[in-house]
Amino acid sequence: TDRALTATATADLDYQLFDLLAGRRFVISDNLAVRALAGFRFTDIRQTFNAFYDGADARRAAVRTRSRFQGFGPTVGAEGTLAMEHGLHLYARGQFGFLSGRARNQVLETNDNGATTLVNARNDVEREVPFGAAAIGIGWQYRTIALRAGYEVTHFQDIFARPRFVDDVGQGKVII
Repeated sequence: TDRALTATATADLDYQLFDLLAGRRFVISDNLAVRALAGFRFTDIRQTFNAFYDGADARRAAVRTRSRFQGFGPTVGAEGTLAMEHGLHLYARGQFGFLSGRARNQVLETNDNGATTLVNARNDVEREVPFGAAAIGIGWQYRTIALRAGYEVTHFQDIFARPRFVDDVGQGKVII
């Protein structure tokens, strides 16, 4: 399908992480403490992308990609807190680890309202995925009760590797 008059798309990301961590706190001064962290992470990440085309060569054509990774592995990190007045504190945390799990990737391309299948490929592989995370934020603590708000960024290295087609119709590939 080379030409279309209309195109629409939808995308979805379902991201679930579960950490089991143990830590040891080291007090540096009255206002500064560092915590060493170690434990395990389980992850279940699902990603979908659907594109729909109509008009010209496309007769209710669709491209659907589905990816899912489920993995488990060790993680280590450190966290620093800087105490301020009235129980407020600033915190920063760094964490990295290694997940081992299964990646499932599917690509389905159809035309003629699903009657003509152009591509139906599935790639299920065992993968090892390194990851890293960084977080910063502010919190409040009174005795054993703590509330925190912040921002965290997590990067999973090559978590999804979809099938690559290297023929004359493979999109986004240059063959020399």
